[in-house]
Amino acid sequence: MDDAAMIFGRKLLNRLDAMLDDALEDTFDAGNYDESLLSKIESKMTRFLDASRLRREQAEREREHVRSLIGDISHQIKTPLANIALYSQLLSEQDLNSEQAQLAERIAAGAEKLNFLVRSLVKTSRLESGIIKVTPIDGNVCELIDAAVSVCATIAAEKSITLAVDCQGS
Repeated sequence: MDDAAMIFGRKLLNRLDAMLDDALEDTFDAGNYDESLLSKIESKMTRFLDASRLRREQAEREREHVRSLIGDISHQIKTPLANIALYSQLLSEQDLNSEQAQLAERIAAGAEKLNFLVRSLVKTSRLESGIIKVTPIDGNVCELIDAAVSVCATIAAEKSITLAVDCQGS
């Protein structure tokens, strides 16, 4: 390879390196790169980097819109859901026949399930948006499972549910 080709190759690599650095730092501006011997490659790289930036910005706008929509929906659902739970509880405290009592229980169970789904939706949205960050740590999984079961054991017993864990591990 002659000296001129090596100089051209090094110049090309340096220009591409600078363009990629600018793109990674989100400071890329096509105006900083003029037409030259590298114009064909620079032009393609410029179009690619501009399109990538636009796609990234559009994706972030869409994520923000979804986060906002989830927040609005969950906020709008909470009050009617609380009302349904309250009224079903008030209804269950009345002197009802067995069929009416069963219907009141179904309403309460449905409201509880909807409330769980809304809370899950909000938690998922917070995880995706980075409001809540998950940081894995080393630990004993069996101890974690035992702790989770002990938290749920009282509630499970009240509902005649038996929890059994067979955890073998270190």
